[in-house]
Amino acid sequence: MADWKALIPIRSGSKSIPDKNIKLFCGKPLFYWATRAAIDSGIFNGGVYVASDSERYLDLVKKWTPDAIPVLRAAYTATDNASSESVIGWFLENYHCDVISLVQVTTPSVTSSDFKNARKKFESESADSLVTVAPFRRFLWTASGSPLNYDPRTRPRRQDMQPQFIENGSFYFTSTRLFKEQQCRLGGGISVYEMPEAAMIEIDEPDDWDNAEAVFVKRNKVKNQTKLPAVIVVDVDGTLTDGGMYYGKDGEMLKKFNTRDGAALAKFQEMGFEILICSGEDSPAVYSRLKKLKITDYLPGISDKVEAVSLWLGSRDLTWNDVLYVGDEYNDLPAMRLAAFSACPVDSHPSVKKTVTFIAPSKGGDGIMRDVLLWFMENFSVPDIGE
Repeated sequence: MADWKALIPIRSGSKSIPDKNIKLFCGKPLFYWATRAAIDSGIFNGGVYVASDSERYLDLVKKWTPDAIPVLRAAYTATDNASSESVIGWFLENYHCDVISLVQVTTPSVTSSDFKNARKKFESESADSLVTVAPFRRFLWTASGSPLNYDPRTRPRRQDMQPQFIENGSFYFTSTRLFKEQQCRLGGGISVYEMPEAAMIEIDEPDDWDNAEAVFVKRNKVKNQTKLPAVIVVDVDGTLTDGGMYYGKDGEMLKKFNTRDGAALAKFQEMGFEILICSGEDSPAVYSRLKKLKITDYLPGISDKVEAVSLWLGSRDLTWNDVLYVGDEYNDLPAMRLAAFSACPVDSHPSVKKTVTFIAPSKGGDGIMRDVLLWFMENFSVPDIGE
C-alpha cells in the first residue's frame, strides 16, 4: 500500500496577522480546522504532520489535535522568503512517503470529504500531482485595456460563461518521485480537484478574518443543528431545470429535467421527508414530471412563495424551522431567509449565494438535488446512499 503523509506547515513569523496560525478562528486555533479535516479523512495512512518553528505552537498542536504528529521544522524553511517547496524538501529528506500532501491552514473551509474525493480523483487519473481550485466567472482585462476572456461585442451573461478556475491553495498532492525530480509541488500529470466557490475563503490580511468567520459560521450552521428539517421545498426553473423555456410547434412549453434530481428527490422521500415543489410558472411539463416522480405536493403559478408555503406548512402543523429550501433567484430570497436551511445551484443570483447555507457545485438542471442530498447526508446522521 502506498504511504500517504500530510504536511501542514505553521510558521510563527506571520507579519500581516501576528500569530495568525494559532489565532482563534470560530473558537479554535486556525490550524485546527484543516488539520482536523485531514485527520478525519482517513486517507493519510502515514500520518498527519504539523511542522512549526515554534515549540509554543507545537504545544498547541498537541493540545488541540492530539492525533496529529508535531515536528520542529528547520529554521531556513520558516523565514519570510522561504517557499513552500523548501519545507516539502526538508520534510522528504527526513520522512519517507510515496505521496505528500501540502495542506495550508489559511483555507479552514476544507472538509474531510474534500480529501477523500480528491484522493479518488488523483488515483483514478493516475496523476503525479493534484491542485485544488474554485470556479471563477469574471470578466478579465489587462491594464492596457484588452479583454482576456471574452469579446465585449458579444458579452455573455456571467452565469452563462464557461468557468475558469482559481487555485485556492487548500491542499496539494505530489508524488515523492515527481518532487525529487522537479523540486516543485505541481508537475507531470496534474489532476484538478474542484471545490465550491465558498471554498475561496482565504485568510491573508486582517480584513479577511471577520468575513471568513461569517462565511464559515454559515457553512457550518447545519453541524450545530440538532433538529432535522421535515420538508424539502424546491423551486423549478433554474433549479430543477436550466431555466430555459422550450416551445414546440403547437406552442406547448417544454422543460428539460435531470434524472439525477429525480433520484435524489426519491431518496429524500424514502428517508421520510415531504417534498413540496413551488414554482412561479404553471406548466403541464412540470405536472408530468412530478407525476412520474410520485410527488403530489405542488404549488404552481406562485408569485408570493412565502405566503403560499406558509399556508401549506400551517395545514400540516409545520413551520419554516422545518424547511430546507432550494432555489436560485432573488424571488426565492424571502423564503430562504425564513427557512432553517437553504441551498442553491452554483449559477444562482449573487444575492442568493450570499444568503444560502449551501452552494451546490452543479448548475441548475445539472443534478443540484443530488449535490444537496450528498451535502445533507455528510452533515447529518442519516444512512449512506452508496456510490
